[in-house]
Amino acid sequence: MKYMRSKNAFQNVISAIVLQVIIVLTGIYIPQLMITTYGSSVNGMVSSITQFISYISLVEAGIGNASLVALFSPLADQKYGNVNSIMSATRNFYRWAGCIFFILLLGLAMIYPAFSSGKINTSLIRWMVIVLGSSTLVDFWVLGKYRVFLNANQKGYIVTITQSVGTVLNAVICILLIKFKCGILLVKAIATFVYILRTIYILVYVKKKYTYLSFDAVPDNSALKRRWDVLIHQITGVIVNSTDVVVLTIFLKNFSEISVYTVYNLIASNIITLLDSFSSSLCAVFGEVFAKKEDELVRESYLIYEYIFFLMSFIAATCMMILMIPFMKVYTANITDAQYIRPVTAILFTVIVLSRSIRTPSLTMIMAVGHYRETRRAAILEAVINIVVSILLVKKCGINGVLIGTVCSYMYRTWDIIIYVGRKVIAGTLKTTISRVVRNIIIMGIVIGINYLIGTKVANWLEWFLYAIRVGVISLIAFLSINTCFEKQMAKKVFNIIGKVIKK
Repeated sequence: MKYMRSKNAFQNVISAIVLQVIIVLTGIYIPQLMITTYGSSVNGMVSSITQFISYISLVEAGIGNASLVALFSPLADQKYGNVNSIMSATRNFYRWAGCIFFILLLGLAMIYPAFSSGKINTSLIRWMVIVLGSSTLVDFWVLGKYRVFLNANQKGYIVTITQSVGTVLNAVICILLIKFKCGILLVKAIATFVYILRTIYILVYVKKKYTYLSFDAVPDNSALKRRWDVLIHQITGVIVNSTDVVVLTIFLKNFSEISVYTVYNLIASNIITLLDSFSSSLCAVFGEVFAKKEDELVRESYLIYEYIFFLMSFIAATCMMILMIPFMKVYTANITDAQYIRPVTAILFTVIVLSRSIRTPSLTMIMAVGHYRETRRAAILEAVINIVVSILLVKKCGINGVLIGTVCSYMYRTWDIIIYVGRKVIAGTLKTTISRVVRNIIIMGIVIGINYLIGTKVANWLEWFLYAIRVGVISLIAFLSINTCFEKQMAKKVFNIIGKVIKK
């Protein structure tokens, strides 16, 4: 295959995007339903507990990504004995990590109520911790090793398709339960049960499809030597991506404010996840190409990938900047227990989404080639910047204070990643990357400026939807036409690839 290696890459991308669209649609509606049914405090509690669980899940200790990188080469060379040795080691590490996670989860259930303002029953909080953490426990003990194996085999779409079906089923059941005003604990317990059903299907699929796979081989623990470097990146990643809610929980102790943050973050995280679904699906493809040392193919494919991803990212960020406040006005029209209309917060979230998205193509290359040790110092500094700035500003600026901390850390790390890849991983691409970033920022400013001058008022969902279509079409035309003018040959390659994919 030229450019994307095999049709598996296309299937991975499409299935991942479909999954994220489903998650976005259900993820936008269900939280609103939760807030109007149970209140902002309960919604904030669920979000806060979820973030704390993401911290203790760090006991995964980089097993997944380290195993993924270790599997690229033996799978490419069809050395199944080596594959089984790596998978045996992966299974063992996941088991131990699951046991440690279980102990920490029980500890969290005991101490978390201390962070509550007293508005929510202590027993409910403790059981909520157990229920929300159960799906992660299943991942450690059962699903994790199979997910790693499928992703390394470029069969990640099996996981995402199964998750898509599970998400739809879960959403329908949750909406019905909430409509009938069932307890929030029951609603979340159903979600965990659906997750377990999904795990059973994947387990059966792998055992039937890959008969050579065995966990009885002698474990090759040395193959996962990168796991501690990966762990450092995971720790810093969780700190940067999850510190906001934790800092707000500890220093403000106001679940209503956390709920406001959560609703804005819902939009931002859905956009980021949607974009990441495109990039993460290609990691295994690039990993295989790096393993076979096809340098020219790597460079050409990377520049095409970056061109497409930047178009998607800047169009998404532009639409987000313009549409977020009108969306919030309609979305929270019937919510009166907290102030949700915050323009500065919307701007900061947009900057965060854009800063994170700009680094994604370069970060994909770092993950594919396994340069975790080489980039860990910069990752640590990113986390330090985030924590220090957030703590300094949270009392004075509230939500915006922690967002400024995230913006500062993202801007530093994004440029560090771009420079590293342009000099150390794929030489000669730095100038092209920087010119693309500058060009698209200018286009973004022009589109936002024109929209600001025109001005549009939105009063209901229909008006917002029509407005969103208009903004989306204008943004697409502006970014596509100007980028095509500046990079005609690259645009031609992209259109050729799209044409070939459509024909297939």
